[in-house]
Amino acid sequence: MAGLSRYYNTADLSDVTICLVDERLDVLHELKAHRIILCSHSKWFMNAFDIRYKVGSSAAFLLRSRGVEIDSKKEALSPIIDIRDDDTESFKAMLEYFYTSDYDVQTGTPECTQDTQISKATKIEEESYSLSLLFHIRIYAMADRYEVPSLQALAADKFREVAKKSWHTAGFLEAIEELYTLTLESDGRMGRTIATIVHQHRDRLMESERMKQLIRHFPTFGHDLMLEMRRQWQSSCRGGTLVMCTKCKQFVVWSPDSYSRAICFKCGIAFNGRSAKTTSQAKAPHRPRSISTW
Repeated sequence: MAGLSRYYNTADLSDVTICLVDERLDVLHELKAHRIILCSHSKWFMNAFDIRYKVGSSAAFLLRSRGVEIDSKKEALSPIIDIRDDDTESFKAMLEYFYTSDYDVQTGTPECTQDTQISKATKIEEESYSLSLLFHIRIYAMADRYEVPSLQALAADKFREVAKKSWHTAGFLEAIEELYTLTLESDGRMGRTIATIVHQHRDRLMESERMKQLIRHFPTFGHDLMLEMRRQWQSSCRGGTLVMCTKCKQFVVWSPDSYSRAICFKCGIAFNGRSAKTTSQAKAPHRPRSISTW
């Protein structure tokens, strides 16, 4: 990609012009691109160009209906595509990815009006995290619209790295709302990333009233969390040691890697599994139902 990157937004060998326009169709940005690059990354662009040049004018209506318009007067030399319904910075970042296999985070400069230097620095850091998380979410949504799975994977990975340091901030919850507002997919790459982080920090995050509101408002989010819980349960060790109940002498399965206490289903008492009498290793059919994985 090193050699290809020098052709990003240059007129050299360019055979298509992309205009990012506002609601009044005024041009905000004009980008030079190459059809072969667009089509090699995006199935959406492949279908758009393929239909346009195969069926002629009937495809123009289809493209306009999806927020893209081709200037037929210049299609023989360099077609012009007007992008009207997309976030400008996110689209430019996607185009950058087509040529470089990466993209830069465009968040601007966080503002803060706190009095003390410590609180100001903390506020700026949190605001920076929030802007980064939202930007990666928008890139993911853009990649979903233009059918670029590799960019979706990259955006999810970048999001995860930022969220590791900022899962406790309000910006993380804002990013969740943004994702499920912009996309409808269930169990997508970004949804799984968010669900994994929420599950890892569930004890604290699930106490948040805002988190509860998001689950109620976005059923897809709740579904993603349930799927993550199931994956965690399936991947966890369900084997263990048979330990003898200190009261009724029945053997129950106890996992020393997960819990210090074992529960007897016959008499219902909880006892210290580490000090109980043990026997050979055995596979448990399931986790004790009285112990929640959430």
